[in-house]
Amino acid sequence: MSFEERVAAHTANRDVAALVAEAESAELKCARDGSTPKYGVLLLAYLLADKVDHARLMWLRVPEDVQSKQVELNKFWQVAQSMLADKKAEVYAKLRAQQWSKLHTPLVEWLVEAYRERNAALLARAYASVRAAQAASALGFAVDAVGNYLVERGWTVDGELFVAPPEQSDAPLDDATARVSAQLAARLAEQVLFVEK
Repeated sequence: MSFEERVAAHTANRDVAALVAEAESAELKCARDGSTPKYGVLLLAYLLADKVDHARLMWLRVPEDVQSKQVELNKFWQVAQSMLADKKAEVYAKLRAQQWSKLHTPLVEWLVEAYRERNAALLARAYASVRAAQAASALGFAVDAVGNYLVERGWTVDGELFVAPPEQSDAPLDDATARVSAQLAARLAEQVLFVEK
């Protein structure tokens, strides 16, 4: 199976860890045999994994002649710079700005989807309610289209605002948090007993 076929399989399976491992191993193989790695795939893999610092360090090790010759790689680096600067609307605009190669198109589509999901989760944690324009900017939608996306994810509409769904945490408590919670519960129980007497 070729590198491109393995990348396509990891993309179809939405397996970020396998994609990163595949791209990193291909870079090392290319370093041994003297060929030019598919830096675009590696950069996109890092962005998909939300490892923007890895992408920045990868960019620094890409030879300057490769940086200047690979137009798509430069465009991906511009996307990474926008992510580093937390300019969400720019990220979406840059990803939509051009037609990508056959190898990169599914990765870019996946990146848009993953970046949007991360930002939707951040909005839900950061805000109890949000205006459509603010949500549209953070999620890469037109103002009139963002509502459907949010409502599908449990947000409700309250006039001009979208209200975040109640936070649901299925994550188990770590030992320290459980210990503190148990201690607080014990103190609360003591105080309630004291008041009742």
